[in-house]
Amino acid sequence: MTLSREPENTSLPNMENIPLIIRVRLFDTPFSGEQELLMSLSAEKLLNQQDTLQALSDDEKLRFFIGYTLTKQDLPKNFLINLATVMAFPPTMFLLIAAATGSTVLWDEFLKKRSELFLNHEDTQDTEIHAFIWAAGGGHLTLMRNILELATGEARASPQDAIADLQNHTQEMIRFVDFVAIQSAAVGGHLEIVQWLWTNCAEQDRQKMLEPGSGSYSRIFEAAATGGHLEIVQWLWSNYPQQHRQSLLEFERSLRFQAFQDAAEGGHLDTVEWLFQHCAPERRQDMIATDDFQALHSLKNKGHHALITQWLAFPRVFAYAEAH
Repeated sequence: MTLSREPENTSLPNMENIPLIIRVRLFDTPFSGEQELLMSLSAEKLLNQQDTLQALSDDEKLRFFIGYTLTKQDLPKNFLINLATVMAFPPTMFLLIAAATGSTVLWDEFLKKRSELFLNHEDTQDTEIHAFIWAAGGGHLTLMRNILELATGEARASPQDAIADLQNHTQEMIRFVDFVAIQSAAVGGHLEIVQWLWTNCAEQDRQKMLEPGSGSYSRIFEAAATGGHLEIVQWLWSNYPQQHRQSLLEFERSLRFQAFQDAAEGGHLDTVEWLFQHCAPERRQDMIATDDFQALHSLKNKGHHALITQWLAFPRVFAYAEAH
């Protein structure tokens, strides 16, 4: 069937509805012309494009499915499962799209296909960790717990053994690649998930992250600031030892005031102002001046002139503004 764009919907959808952790992974390049045409179709017409959809690579299928289903409004009942079936997804792909969308229907379909093919944890464990991280980024706690239980579903010698296995596996998943699941939840704005992951960390991991200069904790803090999620920034701040909190703002000389810079780049004014107010007074000019006054430029580009005017009270900021 020849593709033709529907005139009532000629632009790509707003990717803001897609969790940032998935946007970074899948949407770093534009759609092809053919995929852009597919994106413009109604749900009903899209399901008639079976040959075109199945001809996409696995990565293209995943990207298109998430891009379409998370940015369209009022999709018909059962559309997610119908589209996944038309696209001929393998079982592991059902796991990923269930995690990305939070769909229990897709999760149930994954379990069904997993059972039919006699798959076990060893067959899907690489995909499980990515699904866990994506579910954290989307705020899907029930799916996160379901994914964790995939590894502990086999019979154990005792209930105590099963509980211990689940706890150990949970801690391993949270620890994976510098606690990226917590970063994912933080940048996605899901305080409940951040707190759940923190609570279920191994005690030694929590203590290590709370040590002065912990890169892991600072990166979680920066992730929350990047997303402009002030409530999470505040919780992470209050959770960190009071005498070392300034290090969250100035972690590493090469990444000074990174949370502040990231919040400014995103135009998250409330987060920028909060971080600025919680910076040591003697370091505030340095905070603004970091990376050749990058935060100043970011806020100017976003139209936040009132705050910039306040900062002109600092001599270095005023001198820079006069020279530029």
